[in-house]
Amino acid sequence: MRADRLIIFDLDDTLFDSTNQMRAGYESEDVKHITPFPGVLAFLASFSGKKALVTKETTPGLQQQKVDTLGVRRFFDDVFICQTVEEKKSCFRRVLAKYHPQKSWVVGDRLDAEIDQLQELIRKYRAGEPSSSSASVARAMLGPPPSKRALLRTVGLSSSMLGTPASVSPRCRRV
Repeated sequence: MRADRLIIFDLDDTLFDSTNQMRAGYESEDVKHITPFPGVLAFLASFSGKKALVTKETTPGLQQQKVDTLGVRRFFDDVFICQTVEEKKSCFRRVLAKYHPQKSWVVGDRLDAEIDQLQELIRKYRAGEPSSSSASVARAMLGPPPSKRALLRTVGLSSSMLGTPASVSPRCRRV
């Protein structure tokens, strides 16, 4: 399947303010009352490209509850809940291999957990590719929370940079 545009989203502090809406030790209670950042649902509804949610969970079942409470599942073509950083990287590969996008965006609150992982993956796909086909990378800052601003990078990809679905670990769990 080919997509012109793809956005891969993280969940916590990206689609909703987990820092201020969820208290440590009270997550199972607080998850019942979380709400998305203003404009998130409107954007997800209006973006015509493919959308994937790739998130890592520390408490079994909590990320699933967050997705359900926020009411965002219907906007995503794929939702993956991973247990480890390596599984999250594998999910990124799986999504990229599935859609072979012309342009990709990653929206997350942590440079190390979302943006850098995808950049590393793209660099690996580019190994051996002529420098004239390198992708342009732009960074833009998004809205709240101010303490953890979400980063958006636009990355132009060619299909030759992407793996095949068979090369992706089956460990990431699609929900």
